[in-house]
Order: sequence, then C-alpha cells, then structure tokens
Amino acid sequence: MKLSIIIPTKDRREVFNLTIANAIKAIEEVDAEIIVVNDSKTAMVQLPEVSSKVILLNNPKSGVAAARNFGAANSNGEVLLFVDDDILIGKDNIKAIMEAHQQF
Repeated sequence: MKLSIIIPTKDRREVFNLTIANAIKAIEEVDAEIIVVNDSKTAMVQLPEVSSKVILLNNPKSGVAAARNFGAANSNGEVLLFVDDDILIGKDNIKAIMEAHQQF
C-alpha cells in the first residue's frame, strides 16, 4: 500500500524546510511519495534536499484547498496524508498511519 503525503506551501521557506526534511526522513523505509504544492504566485519553492520521492507542483489555482486537491489529483498513493507546511512528522507517525490502514 503506497502513501502519498501532500504538503501545500506558500511563502514560508524556513518552516517548510524543516517540515520537508522531517517528511523525507520519515518515509525512508516506506513505499511513499511526497507531493509539495506551491501555492505562491510570486515565489518558487526551493527544496532543501534532493529526493526521488519528492514531487514539486505549482498550483494552477489559488488557495490551500485547491492546492490540496491538486496534490491529491496528482498522487499515486492509496493512502493520502495531508500535512500543512508547519507540521513535523516522523517515522513513528508514518508507521502508525500505515498500520491503521492495513488493520482497517
């Protein structure tokens, strides 16, 4: 079962860098992808780390809900996890989410 983590972001580079770094570490041993959706019309998102598991998209519309929907539409996972750009997740979080979905 594949996990897609969708992270919309807009003009919050410092906190986003910490969020994406934690997310990349959290999925190291999991079949997962991270979809970052840039919701800014004025700034480009710079990824602090290069990972083949991270996809960067620009939101063609506007707003966080549209960004989440755009990320979901471009995901490949059976399980979707929506995370704001200021939320830190770890391996234990991912393990618990995947175990819950496998159990139910």
